Amino acid sequence: MGKYTPPGISFANQLKLCLIGWSAAIGWSISYLAKYATARANLYEYSLKGPVLRKGAVITSFYELLHEGLDSFDGFSMFYIVMIGFLIYHYIYYYQGSKSIYLMRRLPDKWEIHRRSITLPLVMIATGLVTQIALWMLYYGIYLTCTPTECLATVILINH
Repeated sequence: MGKYTPPGISFANQLKLCLIGWSAAIGWSISYLAKYATARANLYEYSLKGPVLRKGAVITSFYELLHEGLDSFDGFSMFYIVMIGFLIYHYIYYYQGSKSIYLMRRLPDKWEIHRRSITLPLVMIATGLVTQIALWMLYYGIYLTCTPTECLATVILINH
């Protein structure tokens, strides 16, 4: 797998760093569940008889919960920035030390330098995007299925 990183850079170490960042982004997004649990708990009044749904209670919108306080997907934004940093570092790496850029330019495969520089960061960015979309759908599904229907905010569109 060393053909996907510049010569001298360990693919395994780079992949490990990428996976740590990806996992941290997923962990950060889980903060949505805490925000949702709090908003859902606020729909009820609690007494000795148990929780009772408040009259006219409306839960905070999904969008507001997702972006309230620290945005639940800010971890992914930081992850993408770091991956772009890796991509730039991979290109800069060829110009350091023994100037391996000259060797890379003489190789028969003109795309070698680009493949080694961009493959891992771009694959990780794509993985992050797919994960982020899947988590968004999961969180929205939780929002719709776990919130009492009468407490969901309705949007009225008026045609002019």
